[in-house]
Amino acid sequence: MSIRKAGLLSALIIVVLAAAGALLLSSAYRKAAYKGSGEPTRIIDFTIEEGETVSQITTKLFNHGLIDNELFFKFFVRQKGLSSKLQAGSFRIPDNLPYTELTDTLQNAQHPDIWVTIPEGLMAVEIADVLEEAFTLNPENSFKKNAFLELVNSGTYIPTIDVPVPDNTSLEGFLFPDTYRFPPDATAEYVLDAMLGTLRQKVYEPNVSDIERSGYSFHELLTLASILERETRHEEDRRYVADILLRRQESGWALEVDATLLYHFGDWKHVITYEDLQIDSPYNTRKYTGLPPTPIANPGQQAFDALLDPSENPYWFYISDKDGILHYAETLEEHNENITTYLQ
Repeated sequence: MSIRKAGLLSALIIVVLAAAGALLLSSAYRKAAYKGSGEPTRIIDFTIEEGETVSQITTKLFNHGLIDNELFFKFFVRQKGLSSKLQAGSFRIPDNLPYTELTDTLQNAQHPDIWVTIPEGLMAVEIADVLEEAFTLNPENSFKKNAFLELVNSGTYIPTIDVPVPDNTSLEGFLFPDTYRFPPDATAEYVLDAMLGTLRQKVYEPNVSDIERSGYSFHELLTLASILERETRHEEDRRYVADILLRRQESGWALEVDATLLYHFGDWKHVITYEDLQIDSPYNTRKYTGLPPTPIANPGQQAFDALLDPSENPYWFYISDKDGILHYAETLEEHNENITTYLQ
């Protein structure tokens, strides 16, 4: 056989093998994609988390026995243009669905969960507004804003989560800022316990030894953290201001922070006047020494961590300019110069 004929024969064999492989692959793909006959053997509870990718969803489907081949399913989803259409939520899925019905199901959650992100530094009443807005996405929800606030402010609510809450005090400060997923039938109690449970898991339990060594109760640390959350915008300032607040507190100084007075008014945008500074309120930390009776907001983890590990510095004073940049001073004279320079 000539070299040319041998080359043609090799090329023909390659083409035939490739065609056979493609046929087998196509047959396997069709079998996987369009399986489904008879009655399902199981109905499986399945959840897609907010932000999960097609690859993550596919792996979970495979692990739950809802698909036989991850590669084929991902190809099907992308071929049909469904990558961005799979919906976060809860599903009950028969285990024998073909890809067409399975992807249709995953685009329409039977009971869409409520996803809500609680920002750091909000008062309980503001958090209640955020929750109410999120739950209204499902008109059949069970969450009641007023019931939630009554529980937070009652001073008598006994949570199912073991968190050290002082007797007869509100749960302001204990509502941990995070992203939550709630079922649409979640009650005010369910939501509150979820937030307390997250606080315990992410803040209290990892730091219990440091909390006990700090000389402060958990409630007092949350109060200081809430002030720190409202007084600082930038991460690099938190540990500096934490050190200043702790030294003021331990030296018997008044904390002298405007944020506590703003909490008294229930309005972070309130413009404080000279008359306001004379108000007889335990939240007026220019007039009274010590901590206010409750946290003034619900602090995030970074603020709490900064209190447990402050950055030692020589400063006793700080001001925030209109851009939220802090300017520090060691003496009252330097502090007044900063006020003149940056605030007038």
